Amino acid sequence: MKRDLFRQMKHEWIDNVWLVVGLAIVSLTVWWFSIVLYNKNEGLLYSRGFDPEDVYVLDVKQIPANSPLYADMGDDNGEGNSNDLRELIAGIRSSQNVEAAAFSANGIPYSYSFHGNNLRLAGEVEDTIGYSANFRYVSPDMARILRFQSRTGKPAEELERILRDGGILVSNVFKIYGNNAMRTPEELNGNIVEANGKEYRVGDIINQVRRSDFDLSYGGMVIFPIDEKDVIEADRIAVRVKSGKGEVFREEFENTPSMKHQRNMYLADLKRLTDEGKACMQKESTFMRYGLLIIVALVFVIMLGMLGTFWFRMQQRVGEIAIRKVCGATSGDIFRRVISESLILLLCASVLAGIIGWVLIKVVLIEELNSLEGVAIMEILTAIVLAIGIVLSIWWPAKKAMQIEPAVAVKDE
Repeated sequence: MKRDLFRQMKHEWIDNVWLVVGLAIVSLTVWWFSIVLYNKNEGLLYSRGFDPEDVYVLDVKQIPANSPLYADMGDDNGEGNSNDLRELIAGIRSSQNVEAAAFSANGIPYSYSFHGNNLRLAGEVEDTIGYSANFRYVSPDMARILRFQSRTGKPAEELERILRDGGILVSNVFKIYGNNAMRTPEELNGNIVEANGKEYRVGDIINQVRRSDFDLSYGGMVIFPIDEKDVIEADRIAVRVKSGKGEVFREEFENTPSMKHQRNMYLADLKRLTDEGKACMQKESTFMRYGLLIIVALVFVIMLGMLGTFWFRMQQRVGEIAIRKVCGATSGDIFRRVISESLILLLCASVLAGIIGWVLIKVVLIEELNSLEGVAIMEILTAIVLAIGIVLSIWWPAKKAMQIEPAVAVKDE
């Protein structure tokens, strides 16, 4: 029967070639849209590296010197402002609704900058190999607030202790920029490194605390501790409240002046970290929703097109189906035959689309792709979706064709 099928496909090669070309165009179109959508949303498949629930953030503000409210403290090199910040965060930490509070300088997700540099192993001989990363500065309590995820199994409290002892945390990365000589995070773990003219011990490797749920943050990340005994240079404060106490803390903060204002320093714009994340990711979320709608609409239109194509194809084969039934073929035999033929054509179309698609990716998209594995996954899923579409498109026309009596089907033959 297989030999008979291939012989028939050979005799109908002109129609089959056009069908393969059409299916290849359809496959390539769906695949291309899927790659773009997958590439923009691949980050959703990975851990964000932190827990934003029950976390609130505050902006650190300073009264300008030309304001009548400004308190002149003389030239104290920032120590007065640091004392004010210590008073503010102490008031927050004293709340019975708060688990922990921490200062941040470029250390809270969704508001990261790309500030960074290289880490190099410390030693007498100059190290020429680096680990490029974005630098984040936080109070040690941030390990508990964001619940950093150790790659070696350490609890958040242990990561907090590492920071409190002056150590640093280095993130794992999904991809490393630069040449092949650049180090991996695991090579730095436990070693003394140099950064910005100072030496630090790498205390642990943690999951990347990403900028957003969509962004993979390939650049890597290094967490440096803020010593609250020194001059504090912080732009924000993060607060983890006890479960279910968020609104109670908000009300307490609004009604407690000592939490909000100390001389020239004050805290403003209290918001949930999850709300900040939604605002930050609004563009990506909108792109994802519209992208999914486009894919669904495209697949729906393609299904309708395939239904029409295979309906016409089945109508041309009504006589052939009738003859096969007269010769003893069952409806199941006929259905498996037409399905097999269509899937063979789809396989040929998928191979053709795959060759063209990979060439186009190398020319157009290769620098924008997060991973080639995602491209291969989307190619396989596209073929599966089209295979399902073909089966569904053939089932109804084939069923109607097989219901026609053989005498009626062949009367014009």
